Amino acid sequence: MILGIDIGGANTKIASSDGKLVELHYLPLWKKSKLKETLLEISERLKPERVGVVITGELADCFPDKDAGCLTLSTL
Repeated sequence: MILGIDIGGANTKIASSDGKLVELHYLPLWKKSKLKETLLEISERLKPERVGVVITGELADCFPDKDAGCLTLSTL
C-alpha cells in the first residue's frame, strides 16, 4: 500500500493511493496532541510499503513563524 499523509494544524489526513482508505484524525498542534503516537499507530496498523507526506501544520498559529513550526515538527 502507498499511503499519503497530510499533517495540518488541526487535522491529519491519510489516504491510500487506491482510494480504499481515507481517515481524518483530529490532532490540533496547539493542544500538544499525540501526533507522533498516532503516526506510529497508523504505521503499525497499516504497514504501508511507501509513504508520501505533506506538512502544512508548520504554519499553524501556535508557532511564532514557519521556521519554528518546521523545527518543532521535525523533532517529532
